[in-house]
Amino acid sequence: MRRAPDGVRFGAVIAFTLVIGVVAALPPAWWATGIAGLLLAGLAWAGTRLFAGGYWLNLTQPALASSIALFGGVAYQYFVEGRERRRMTRLFGQYVSKDVFAQLIAHPELARLGGQRREMTVLFSDIRGFTTLTEQGQPEDVVGMLNEYFSRMVDIVFRHQGTLDKFVGNMVMALFNAPLDDPGHADHAVAAALEMIDELEILNERWKAEGRYAGLDIGIGVNTGPMIAGNIGSEAVMSYTVIGDAVNLGARLESLNKQHGTRIIISDATRERLNGRHTCRPLGDVIVKGKSQPVAIFEVVGRETVDTVDAVHPPPSDPVPVGPKPPIVNGAGV
Repeated sequence: MRRAPDGVRFGAVIAFTLVIGVVAALPPAWWATGIAGLLLAGLAWAGTRLFAGGYWLNLTQPALASSIALFGGVAYQYFVEGRERRRMTRLFGQYVSKDVFAQLIAHPELARLGGQRREMTVLFSDIRGFTTLTEQGQPEDVVGMLNEYFSRMVDIVFRHQGTLDKFVGNMVMALFNAPLDDPGHADHAVAAALEMIDELEILNERWKAEGRYAGLDIGIGVNTGPMIAGNIGSEAVMSYTVIGDAVNLGARLESLNKQHGTRIIISDATRERLNGRHTCRPLGDVIVKGKSQPVAIFEVVGRETVDTVDAVHPPPSDPVPVGPKPPIVNGAGV
């Protein structure tokens, strides 16, 4: 029997350590373990063939070094690369649709955590008639109805590529064009608002048939503009949200539904960015709390289009079709 020189043994240890270390750090842990097992099996086969020919290569040293390299690579994935993955899971797992979440997991850099200014559309949806519900219903029934309502509304937001920001009491706040880019964010927000109205009517009909309170209504405000999106909070508790004047305006538009007796109010900034066809009715210019300049607002009547309107001076009650080329609307009014 001839014993392998020290140089051969050291070379085998270094080679297998480097190869398995790289393999363990790149693919997922289960794949890395399988590939490392195949490489070690190949080493054992080669060592057995050499031994049969009278040449002894100590296999324990490269096998032990390879096991340490495999453990180190898997630990690197978990503690270094996996940390960002777990962070994404914690922040977005319950706030975005499954498709968006899959993209964020595959490409976490797309979220650009840490804050950035970008144009987005924000949607605020608040329940009307909730006080009556709490007075007439049992606490368990109220919570059950709210959970069912919120589940349906969040599903609608996800279907239209939106992100759930938070629940504020009985209000739903949703973002569009964050954390992933969505060129049609204004259209998706308005489409989500219309579907929310339709879904609530279905819920009310079913609740009425079940003998429960069926008088819920919602008011929705939608605004588009520059906002700052990112992680906001403390080191212990943080959330992905948006801040900015455009966000505050969206909340103000939602509250204006009570004054105008409407369900969906959008700003002129949102209306100008709509690519789809929606029927909007101008409500005039208003000065909302916190702003000194008047803002043109519109009620979204539905998805239908109108063939003939006075595009230059439409009366306040006439619908204005909104499409790729919105008509000129005078700002005078309420």
